[in-house]
Amino acid sequence: MTISAAVFFKETQSVTDEMGDFFSFTWASYAGLRELWWQTRGFKSCYPDTSDKELYEKFFSGLQLPGRVDLKTLCISMDWQEHEYKFSSNLIFNACTLFETWIERVCSYTVPSSQAWFPKALQCPYLPGTTNQKTYIDCIDYIKSNKSNYLNDEILPTLTKHKANAWPRLNSLLIIYTYFKSIRNNLVHSGGVVTTTIVNKQNALISELSTNGNPVKGVFEIPTQILGEKIKLPIKDSINIYSVLKCLIFTYDAALSTTNYSEDTFKKRLRSTVENSKHSLYRVPVDIRKRKRVLRSILLRSNLPTDIDFDKFYSFLLSNGIISR
Repeated sequence: MTISAAVFFKETQSVTDEMGDFFSFTWASYAGLRELWWQTRGFKSCYPDTSDKELYEKFFSGLQLPGRVDLKTLCISMDWQEHEYKFSSNLIFNACTLFETWIERVCSYTVPSSQAWFPKALQCPYLPGTTNQKTYIDCIDYIKSNKSNYLNDEILPTLTKHKANAWPRLNSLLIIYTYFKSIRNNLVHSGGVVTTTIVNKQNALISELSTNGNPVKGVFEIPTQILGEKIKLPIKDSINIYSVLKCLIFTYDAALSTTNYSEDTFKKRLRSTVENSKHSLYRVPVDIRKRKRVLRSILLRSNLPTDIDFDKFYSFLLSNGIISR
């Protein structure tokens, strides 16, 4: 049985699936490395004279590996906190990449290419003193002035019902996201040493949380970042950022669904569905019950929400030549 979509863009469902797959892989890797680290240390403490070669053969003899594992460095020299730091940074890298990629893809057919500022602005919260920088508010103003009346009136109300839609908390979510994005950028360009940018982003985040509260269920540790020292990155915070991203993605999925460009995408998806099954979907029955069944089938096959007014949807399809009486 096909399940009704809770989102507008196919990329939204894909990115949430990717998050789940990445978590499964990460925790399987975490568990495997933790067990290897613990067993190697235990074996070495019982047999301290074991050579590196003997240690390797003990754990990997007969196992085909694409490369060699340095057990001495990985399990003897490194504390577990160092491994956890790497897992935490990988979670941050993946989170930012998924969100940026999702925004770029969705914006490619919700706003014209002339609005090149749009994807970056969607990632920027409103903060006092940043008047020269475009923010998500500029994006929302653009959407409102270029909206599709049909999608705004008939599809948007269904999308905003999702529990992850967090419109009232959007600015808080973006402030959290930009703090972790600054950490990701720092790990790439500044070697993981705290800079003034990270200190300022953290101060803005702490101020926001103390004023408006935490916008997600997970509690952030947010250890104090000290200028010039190594960035602190608790794995709990790196997990919680995914809750932030899910809320951002579902909120933007709804907001971006209402543009005129999105209506063009909407029509193309519906027309493609009907043309692929033209013998059963193109001529919609006169009988009301049969008609609703066909209209629902069109929405399901197009991966679109079905909790809408079918009479208005029927009129929309007819007026755009997607179906026939």
